[in-house]
Amino acid sequence: MKVKFTKIFFFSFILISIQCLSQNGLFDKNRLKIQQEVHLIDSLNILSLDSVKLLINDSINVNVKKFTDRIVAKNVLRNSNTNFEIKYYLKNGELFFIKIEEQSTNLSDLKKHTEYYISKNKISDVNYYRNMRICLPISLDADIDKQFGYNKNLSENFMKKYVFQLYKKINKTLRL
Repeated sequence: MKVKFTKIFFFSFILISIQCLSQNGLFDKNRLKIQQEVHLIDSLNILSLDSVKLLINDSINVNVKKFTDRIVAKNVLRNSNTNFEIKYYLKNGELFFIKIEEQSTNLSDLKKHTEYYISKNKISDVNYYRNMRICLPISLDADIDKQFGYNKNLSENFMKKYVFQLYKKINKTLRL
């Protein structure tokens, strides 16, 4: 009887584990699928279809290039000399992914990256990461954004609003 109970418990444990792990696997597969679509769009969109220069709030210069399934907006904050690029990715005319790359003002080879996964015109998931050098000393007591020259005013809340406001302005200007 004890052996039968152990087998049933072990079998149940395996089924529950597979179910739990498969839920997480579905999410990772969806992210991987989106990343593959983004890579394909980046490799296929070579010639821009349209471009425009915008001025936002008298302090942000934006150079926009429209491709078939991608919009690239290079932003320069004049007061702080901050540069960041926003790439909007479209599938069947609908926004599905946004990637932001902020250039470090202190080190030319470092960037801060933010990725927004979009579903029904809302952010469904976010991914943040930074390029780092292995040999670069980092002070644990100091603010990392300040150490590498990233703009503190480009906060998470600001960027989540700004990317959609800019997208609307681009659509209105280019009449997409």
